[in-house]
Formats: sequence, structure tokens, C-alpha cells
Amino acid sequence: KARAALSPLSLARRSLALEMLATTQPLSAASLRGGVVPAEDAAAAACDESFLEELEIEYNDKVAQMRALTQRLGLKYESEARMELLKLPLAVRSMTVGEFCDECGGDVEQAIQHVAKRSKASSSAAELMP
Repeated sequence: KARAALSPLSLARRSLALEMLATTQPLSAASLRGGVVPAEDAAAAACDESFLEELEIEYNDKVAQMRALTQRLGLKYESEARMELLKLPLAVRSMTVGEFCDECGGDVEQAIQHVAKRSKASSSAAELMP
């Protein structure tokens, strides 16, 4: 069967649990038979649970910070792209992507030169007409 992907928090919990298992002393046979968990182990489990809760809070805070940062960066780059588009001549801005690629080969500098040549040609033609 295919397993569902684990979240980063689940992976952190799993690795922490494996680390704890590797470093803790095994329970005594008497405590295992009686089903009673020694007080030290209960305190350690509570401490571990507290640590996991703090880790989860920190994880959620970091995720929220990263989402806010990506939102701000996205808005910044969108604004910068609009400003760059406003710097282009109106004739270039009004072109469709297809026209831009056909007439100018997708090159902005070539598009600006193309528009300049076209405007010179139209102004020269207007001067020649009576």
C-alpha cells in the first residue's frame, strides 16, 4: 500500500521519538508486567510532550513568517513589473503577445526600435501629404 506523505511536524516527532528510544533506559520487567509507568518515565514523557508542543508552535510561527514574506515579495515583484511595463512605449504595451513575438522577435529593445521606426515613417508620410 502507498503511504500518505508525512508532514514536517510528523517527521520531526518521529525522529525525536526514535532518538528518545535510543537514548533512554529500558523500563524494568516489573514495571512492564504491572503496567505501571515509573514516575521518572511519566515526568520524562510529560517533558517530551511539552517539548513537542513548543516545537509545533515554533514550526507554525516559522511557516507563518515565510508565508508573509512570500506574500510581500510577490507584491513587490508584481509592482516592479508594472512599473517596467509603464516605461515601455504605448504602442508596445498595446501589442498582444503574438504581435510582440511576430514583429519584434520577443525582444524589448527591438520592439522599442520598431515602434520608433514606425512613428518616424508615419510622421514622414504625414509631412509628404498635402
